[in-house]
Amino acid sequence: MANTLTTAYEANIVAGKPPYEGAKIATSGELICSWRSVTGRGNTNSPDGYDRADFARCEPQFADVSGVDLRGVNLRDANLRGANLSGVYLRDADMRGADLRVPR
Repeated sequence: MANTLTTAYEANIVAGKPPYEGAKIATSGELICSWRSVTGRGNTNSPDGYDRADFARCEPQFADVSGVDLRGVNLRDANLRGANLSGVYLRDADMRGADLRVPR
């Protein structure tokens, strides 16, 4: 899956879109790996020390991202429908327009 995420990232950057727009993210491992590859976690430029990874309009629906630290991450308009968000740390995360509905 990392290849698919890398391909989506590269194509979206060239097209001027959010890096992971439309990318299917299935596990917390994929999310964390993607986040670290983009942000170089631990090397932040933000004054509050948060990584500002951009996952706007990504699709981690039905993903198990439980327990992941997503402080300050951009999840605007992300499709989080059915994602397992238990224990996720979302302080200062941008979740405007994110789909958090439970699937039927």
